[in-house]
Amino acid sequence: SPKFKGFEPFKESEGFKSPFLQLIKDFNFNPMPTSISVRGELDRSFGKIVYRNAIKDQQGALPNFQKFFVFNRFYNARWSLSKALTLDYNSKVNAIIDEPEGDIDTQEKQDSVIANLKRFGRMKNFEQTITANYTLPLDKIPVTNWLGADYRYNVGYSWKAGPVGQTDTLQLGNIIQNTQDQGMTGRIDFVKLYNKVGFLKDINTPKRKLTPAEL
Repeated sequence: SPKFKGFEPFKESEGFKSPFLQLIKDFNFNPMPTSISVRGELDRSFGKIVYRNAIKDQQGALPNFQKFFVFNRFYNARWSLSKALTLDYNSKVNAIIDEPEGDIDTQEKQDSVIANLKRFGRMKNFEQTITANYTLPLDKIPVTNWLGADYRYNVGYSWKAGPVGQTDTLQLGNIIQNTQDQGMTGRIDFVKLYNKVGFLKDINTPKRKLTPAEL
């Protein structure tokens, strides 16, 4: 998360004092992302159940294994291109680290798990969203400074892997989905609007009564 706040090339310029040039004076941009984060989670569960009975001459049942090994990853980035425009990126990956059947009790099985881990596992789900938020500069124009508006644009993408071990007669593919959403919100400041009219401004800001000591 860098501390750099961006460039404002005209902030100190004496040539943009007019209210009608406020939009140019407040121009700013930031070439660096505001924040970037990457997080990974390894979650492994291993269970082995052996059912035994009292018959001495029976070798016993085969053990039952219940295990999973997942590698979840999260990526987030935020970029304030300017004070009015921001971009947010979020994604999530769910992956499975495949293991050989049974106990991991041989070097070959251990090498197989490590090799799958180095490949970041077998991806099962992937989701990502990108969101842009923009504040329209209506407040920097004297004619429209009593208005405010924000625009939001969001797109999403998701991918889900099909089942493994499919046969020639049953082929189920992956699932892909796309989403898109747009929204606009507005605000009206009636006090600023009324103050643009002389007699309404006097009503909104009545003169203070003088005290006897001030008379």
